[in-house]
Amino acid sequence: MSSDQQNPAPGRGKPTVAAAIFVVAFVLSASLMLWSGWQLYHGEQLPVAVTATGQACDWVVLIDAPNELAAAWDALATRAPGLLPNEVTATLADAAPWVQAISKQGVVNGQPDVICGWGRDAVLTMPHQQAKAWSEWLATRQGDPRVTALAATPGLLRLAVASTSHDTGGLLQRAAPATANAHLGTDLAYRAAIERTGGGAAHLFLPQATAARLLHAWLGESWLAEGIPTVQWLGLGLRRDTDRLRLHAHLGIDQHGAIWLKGVADVAALDDATGWIAANAQAAAIVRMPAELRHKVAGHYGPPSALLTQALAQTGTNKAQTLVWQRANQGGESVIWTADVPALPDLPSALVHGWRVVATTPAVLAQTQAVLEGAQPDQGKTADRDRQRLLTTTQGWFDGALQVDWVWTDLGVAVEAAWHR
Repeated sequence: MSSDQQNPAPGRGKPTVAAAIFVVAFVLSASLMLWSGWQLYHGEQLPVAVTATGQACDWVVLIDAPNELAAAWDALATRAPGLLPNEVTATLADAAPWVQAISKQGVVNGQPDVICGWGRDAVLTMPHQQAKAWSEWLATRQGDPRVTALAATPGLLRLAVASTSHDTGGLLQRAAPATANAHLGTDLAYRAAIERTGGGAAHLFLPQATAARLLHAWLGESWLAEGIPTVQWLGLGLRRDTDRLRLHAHLGIDQHGAIWLKGVADVAALDDATGWIAANAQAAAIVRMPAELRHKVAGHYGPPSALLTQALAQTGTNKAQTLVWQRANQGGESVIWTADVPALPDLPSALVHGWRVVATTPAVLAQTQAVLEGAQPDQGKTADRDRQRLLTTTQGWFDGALQVDWVWTDLGVAVEAAWHR
């Protein structure tokens, strides 16, 4: 056939494609409009425990999947102590008996539960009645019986634990919404924290004041004094996938926080580190931040490593946008700066493609150079989606089964810790 018969004249066929796209877009837009209208007319269907909890909590735990919680919590308690601050691990230990009890007693149709707390005082709200089961469980607990109370209404059960205040009645009243429209579901900070930390077995929400107190106690760094007041909320989500346990955190900030973060952490470009790390590396850290911030986090970033700490603290490295540290499978370590910067004293060193490479042994230096030159396999063929995200977009580290990576945007800081199961 001639070319005229095979190919349409210029422009032919395009109206048909455009029309099809228009029809799809129209149907989709109309469907969304109808769905939004239905939601506005009937009201959003929020979990009963959410609408029955007020906004006066110092902290909130949303138990999205009670039947999945115990296994996820046990896995977190086993894997996370070396990663999380002491304040958090102590809370995990205190909450473990309650988590086990909720998992056993609180599963009815998979409906979410909510814990509203103030320090060690808390109120558990459940969208069903199992007062007898909880009463039997409370009877097995040691301590003053006056510190616990049950309140049951049709379809709703509240359990108050007043370990500190001993005022169970006051807690029950304090945990309830002040008005019908002042429940958790209408708290914009709570909604943002839950939505941005994704799905899972449970979520933790800390409002502004509680988040600021935790950050001050945990970080305690003077250079963060300007950034912490811009924090609006902190959200954490716990999820067990088929192959990983994930703890996802998001720190919400205001516009001043976004400006502060940009001044502190912004770099000119993102370098793809896929070809810089050996395929069989035991651990690695990728640092995409200005030299001044690298100096401030030295000793607090990545797996324990004297070389990594020394590299982060080194002066005269301002030209390097990115720093990569890795531990070889035989145990030696190396660092790569994406610029010609001064070499660390008394360590093997070389320039590769204009980048400074330093290693703990000549053998590791040669191996790192071979990876950079493409003579030895890198992470490209072995990286899964999580590893690819760290190599190309975020920053953080991996060490054996654990990967921690984070990224900042004008909406805040998102961090995820994921353990291979």
